[in-house]
Amino acid sequence: MKRFALILLSVALILGAAWFGAESWLARQARSALADSAQASAESVVEIRNPTRVGIRFVGLDVGTAQDGFAAPDLKIYAPVRSLNTMSADLPETLVLRVGGAEIPFTLAGGTVDATVSPTHGMVVRNATVSLRQLAMNGVPILDSGSARAHLSHMGAAAPQGARGAYIIDLAARGLDVSAGMAGVQPVDISGKIQLWTSALPDRSMLKPGAAPPSLMAAQTQGLVLTMGDLSARLVGRIKADENGLAAGEAGIYTKDARGFIEAAISAGLMPQGAGLLAGAALENLAETPLQGGEASGNAASARTVQSDPASLVDRVVTPPAPLPGEIRLPIVLADGQMRVAGIPVGAAPRLIAR
Repeated sequence: MKRFALILLSVALILGAAWFGAESWLARQARSALADSAQASAESVVEIRNPTRVGIRFVGLDVGTAQDGFAAPDLKIYAPVRSLNTMSADLPETLVLRVGGAEIPFTLAGGTVDATVSPTHGMVVRNATVSLRQLAMNGVPILDSGSARAHLSHMGAAAPQGARGAYIIDLAARGLDVSAGMAGVQPVDISGKIQLWTSALPDRSMLKPGAAPPSLMAAQTQGLVLTMGDLSARLVGRIKADENGLAAGEAGIYTKDARGFIEAAISAGLMPQGAGLLAGAALENLAETPLQGGEASGNAASARTVQSDPASLVDRVVTPPAPLPGEIRLPIVLADGQMRVAGIPVGAAPRLIAR
């Protein structure tokens, strides 16, 4: 028994020394990387020294340029001892984002980022999760809670040409503020699955100096649900990068609550009182605008509900179906660098691949 106890003590000492040494090594590597970087700095890098995890803490971290980047007073990055192939980060309560030279302060009650990699497959990211609670921008609450969970999937028959990676995203957001400062606009809840295809898989090659992150090649959903109080709508469609790297494709916003959304717009002051009838008629006329690619038929019913089978989201190209009885559909078309809603130009199509 005494011999067994000595063996356990020896193992504990070895593991403790390994843990202590690993954190010290990580801290030295991080300090060296920051010293060699022209776009990242920190006041200090210290070991966490928590027996349940292996990691480091950045104090006074600043990443990017004076025009674009972010600054965080405190950021912890670590791997739980029970799962060393999972990297986690505890987001700070305050964060300053720089966009075009303008500083945008954010606060949050809690936030984490987790990524699980596959050591036997080039450190490819298998799963990743971002979770946020009580996010505010410039002191104004903009989100009660939200999460995005990415799961590595097979390419599937619906993958665009040139894609090298595929992920299914489970998206959930509660209390998203879309009021833009206007009174009377209720927050929005969002839920559903999105299938993404990328130009490459995020792996250890992304750590090389000058390595570009993967580009989005295509995305599709069979039912991203948006809820505002008692009102709801859903988004169905697919976009992919065209030959110029711009988004191209078709989607539709479906709802049986068109009248309710119009009344909500009137209550919020976005529409003059008494304009409801005219707006309703105009909305119905716009909803009759046909899609360039036609409408799904045959098995189109599967695209009319939130898809629960991830396999079909990977293997079937999503085409917006005809609206159900009592439902209207606002068609969205992205083509030739332009985005049109019900045939009306509303702006430029977003760029998916940098040129």
